[in-house]
Amino acid sequence: MQDKKSIIGYVYSEPDQYDTLIPAILVSNKEKIDAGGKEMNMSDMTKKLYPVTGMHCAACAGNVEKIVRKQEGVENASVNLAAATLAVTYNPDIVDYRPEHHAVFKRLNIIWINSHWSLEAHDLEVLDNPERAILSPGGHILVALVDNRPSGVVALCRMDSADYDFEIAKLAVDPEIRGVGIGEKILRAAIEKARELGAKKLFLESNTLLKPAIGLYRKLGFIELQDYHPAYARGDIQMELTL
Repeated sequence: MQDKKSIIGYVYSEPDQYDTLIPAILVSNKEKIDAGGKEMNMSDMTKKLYPVTGMHCAACAGNVEKIVRKQEGVENASVNLAAATLAVTYNPDIVDYRPEHHAVFKRLNIIWINSHWSLEAHDLEVLDNPERAILSPGGHILVALVDNRPSGVVALCRMDSADYDFEIAKLAVDPEIRGVGIGEKILRAAIEKARELGAKKLFLESNTLLKPAIGLYRKLGFIELQDYHPAYARGDIQMELTL
């Protein structure tokens, strides 16, 4: 009988049955996944697709899917045997911003803005001191946690306007985990937060190059304004949502 710990790249379908092996999934940190559910470590899972090595049977795939779905922050998991991948959908915890989130709030927004445009002076005013620019005037910031790791942020900025209560702003998701629904979930949470605070109408400014984002806004009920005055050079569309 082989020593379980000496076998690299495999896991057991039953922890006590050393003669039954299931090829392991190698995730980003090369951790073994125990199909018995006792050694699972998802702390470094930061991508929506993970390679599956040597897996051929549907029963094995089902075993792995079941274990992955039990992990904190995971909503669903699906193995594609033909593509040799594991697709993971995350269900983040949404929490209120705390001072220790400042660095990630700033970092994620800088990455997002610089990937398309350049930072503007007003960006830095907000990102350097969100407490003064957003929180003190009555706004809120929400943070999405995946396995306790801050992975997305969004701000509700209180507006001094007769037409709008809050602006949805500074929505950004960790580039390593985009495309798995984090943005939609944190945006929905921000809308619900605004509703709880008694808001009647929300405002946002964006750019039409961001087709997935614009599609998401429309999906959630935002409609385009015909007349607008962009606050940012990159802004070419403004939208509103009646709650």
